Amino acid sequence: MISDPRVVVTAKFTIKPSKREAFELAWKEFADLVRKLEPKCLVWNVAVSEDGLTYWMYEEYMSQMALEEHEHTPHSKKFSSIAQEGEFFASVGRSSSGETPEINKGSRPYF
Repeated sequence: MISDPRVVVTAKFTIKPSKREAFELAWKEFADLVRKLEPKCLVWNVAVSEDGLTYWMYEEYMSQMALEEHEHTPHSKKFSSIAQEGEFFASVGRSSSGETPEINKGSRPYF
């Protein structure tokens, strides 16, 4: 079996309806910077529900180190700060602590 260093992150989160517009502005800026500035992020896809409130993300990084680099970029830190201050996330899809979206880190690609 060949070792595959790629790391997959999946996330599902729901936005409060009253925060949708502010979230979308911050999210678009963040997404654009990830795609532009992070060549070690191989895939960064998002699906959105018809009502625009529930998001499903799929991210794929070259390695665990690439994921850690992503998490320490200025744009990641900025988005995290804005998301916390803006209280964007609804209770649906949150972790049991109620502080962050439901996120799974460390999976491996199937193909």
